[in-house]
Amino acid sequence: MTNIATHTPITFSWPRPRTKAWAHKWEHKLVLAVFFSFLVALGVNIKIYLPFTPVPITLQTFFVLLSGMLLGTRWGGFSIALYLGMGTVFPESFFSGAGIATYGYLGGFFIYAILADKIYKKCQFYRTDQQKNCFANSNFVSFTIIPIARSTVLFLLVLLTVYLPGVWWLKFSLNLDYYSALQLGLFPFMLGEVIKIFAGVLLMQKLEQIPIINR
Repeated sequence: MTNIATHTPITFSWPRPRTKAWAHKWEHKLVLAVFFSFLVALGVNIKIYLPFTPVPITLQTFFVLLSGMLLGTRWGGFSIALYLGMGTVFPESFFSGAGIATYGYLGGFFIYAILADKIYKKCQFYRTDQQKNCFANSNFVSFTIIPIARSTVLFLLVLLTVYLPGVWWLKFSLNLDYYSALQLGLFPFMLGEVIKIFAGVLLMQKLEQIPIINR
């Protein structure tokens, strides 16, 4: 008696078919990425000048932080790359609001957006009790610090990718020593950055409750 094995034919399809839902999500992310690139451009023109430094307080880092947390690594990074790309074509509209001495800060925006998403995903301190927090596997877990303060510490560390190149460029462009550049380009802004991080994380909790924005 002969056994005849039947085989289901294997078919290959490349590229994989893209569903209507996938296309809608892609278009949705693209619109938000373009929107945030313009928000970052707008943020440079919302500024407060301090009397002792040429570097103003702006909302750029706030919008960069939101773009990273809301859009994720890929689209958040794309949003900032789009902003930087448009700035090279239209520098007067995108970069000049804070002056040439502040151009050094721009380079770190891309890294800040990408790493902000990583911190946001890792912390996830307000979603479920089962999820781990930022310092679950470190010695800091023994400290009774609220989760939002834990994330703020990490965000501030990542924010150095924006401020350290900015301080270096400020030193170079104004012919300063390093301590003077830190006094003008870093120290006065740390409290404001803490406030922006707190506001950004709290706003993110509200935004994720909106179905059309929730990723």
